Amino acid sequence: MTEEESKPKPYIQTLLIISLFIVATVSAGYIGYWLGTQEEQPSNVLTPAWRTYVDRNLNFSFMYPANWSGEIAKEGYLIFKGPADETGHVPNIIVQVMRPASSSGNYSSYEDAASDMLNQLKTHENYILISYTQTTVSNEKSAREIVCSYSYDGIALKQSQVFFQDPATGYIYMICYTATEESYPEYVEAYEKAKGSFILTG
Repeated sequence: MTEEESKPKPYIQTLLIISLFIVATVSAGYIGYWLGTQEEQPSNVLTPAWRTYVDRNLNFSFMYPANWSGEIAKEGYLIFKGPADETGHVPNIIVQVMRPASSSGNYSSYEDAASDMLNQLKTHENYILISYTQTTVSNEKSAREIVCSYSYDGIALKQSQVFFQDPATGYIYMICYTATEESYPEYVEAYEKAKGSFILTG
């Protein structure tokens, strides 16, 4: 074989260059697509935004934000604290379970409990009640909700309280959300989720 015969033909060289170019282009495109789809995956897939609190003694559960801390202040009285706002005030959600009058409690119905809580806001010496609205909700779980604005030691606060009763046991439940007037809208989603997800498990 002569030296000239052993040299690759020009058209074969061209085909090899084109093939290498196509392989490189397709590979680069695939790698770019793969990296792009990986970056779109949420980084906190394994970190839920909400947790579920279950009380096996009082037979209820509800959802609350994962970054809120909860504590049992006393039996039947839970407080969940959120992140402090710009003023340093800590918004909170309180869940209180009250025995009915038939079981040595203070109230015979959720309406009585709601009226008493509102009266406390009107008469407590450290509170100045500015405005309030009351709504009675009638569905599968009748309830009374009070939304009020008030001043406590000079701090403008807004509060929502919902009261309802377990027809089977007579126990009265209150879910109360409090925050400053300014930060109320920022954290109200937590209250709405807690209220909407609250279920009796007994």
